[in-house]
Amino acid sequence: MFRLFREYRQWSLFKQLQRRERRVVFYVEDGGSWTFMGPIITALIERHKVRIAYLTSSEDDPALQRASDRFAPFYIGEGLVRTFAFIGLQAPMMVMTMPDLQTFHIKRSSAEQVHYTYVFHAMTSTHMVYREQAFDHFDTILCVGPHHEREIRAAEKLRSLREKELVPHGYARLDQILADREDAEAHGLVPDPDTVLLAPTWGPRGLLEAHGTSAITALRAAQLTLIVRPHPMTARQHPDLIDEIRRMAVEDPGLSVDLDVNSRSSLMRSSVMISDWSGAALEYALGLEKPVVYLDLPPKVNNENWEALGIEPVEARLRAELGTVVPPDDGAALVAAVRGYLKDREGYRIRASALREQIVFNVGRSAEVAAAWIATKLEHLGRSPDG
Repeated sequence: MFRLFREYRQWSLFKQLQRRERRVVFYVEDGGSWTFMGPIITALIERHKVRIAYLTSSEDDPALQRASDRFAPFYIGEGLVRTFAFIGLQAPMMVMTMPDLQTFHIKRSSAEQVHYTYVFHAMTSTHMVYREQAFDHFDTILCVGPHHEREIRAAEKLRSLREKELVPHGYARLDQILADREDAEAHGLVPDPDTVLLAPTWGPRGLLEAHGTSAITALRAAQLTLIVRPHPMTARQHPDLIDEIRRMAVEDPGLSVDLDVNSRSSLMRSSVMISDWSGAALEYALGLEKPVVYLDLPPKVNNENWEALGIEPVEARLRAELGTVVPPDDGAALVAAVRGYLKDREGYRIRASALREQIVFNVGRSAEVAAAWIATKLEHLGRSPDG
């Protein structure tokens, strides 16, 4: 009851903001979304002097401690208050990382003609791991790369949708990983040559959910130092499994668990990643230019009609180019693939760097590109009758 009161109180305070203080509203589901929104918000405030209103569903969102004269954060939870906040939203623009707008309980505003803008929190394609109508009801999509433009236009044609505004944006997390890598290299910090990062996706077909700790056991039997980085949804939905892995780590100094979604230390420390269909594999390969060993598990599919688009998802297309695919229960093949990459990484770095430039827009400057577009769009919306 206290939490509901707090959410309602925060929503009431949000509604008291003057119009100029909520020209653009950012909404995030959790504190981890600051990785994607934070750079854009910072650029808007510092370079374009835009005031930001920020709604979050996380009580622990670090942004709640960042309030300033140009940044007003509010906690609205993920229940009824959030639902009503969306329906009654009065602002020229909302920017969000949550897909499926209008499809379920999160609706477009009925109080004002709001311009809804989507920011990706993964580099993966739009039509297999997301639901079929995940992006249909947005007005603008800030695209990571050309693959998003092709897919969204194809979906619009296939389902006779109106054309959205597609902005060649890029990917903030990749930019930060590149900056962190550059900083680490400048300080002489190099990856541990024998450390492996296990970072699978989540869901019933994911490595940990479907195969438990078998890969962990095989890697540790080969005396490879291992960091396990479960997906946050795995940690949320399968706490018993995570507890089991943590107990293993307590008894084994060569095994550790990284549950901090915003932490990059495990990315920097490791030399090879093992994954399945996780979007983190693309970040690792293209940002750190380190190899990935993919376990041959069924893809994560949330859209059973994805093949109707006639476009191979980028995460499927790049698997062979960014790494090696091995059977999930073949511990010997897994260890052999890891050891092979540990011996030769330079050739891999050259390939990864070239691929990065091909599939990601505005590498190193995505935040400013997004902020400049938002600032310009707000000026236009301010001149329009519904702005």
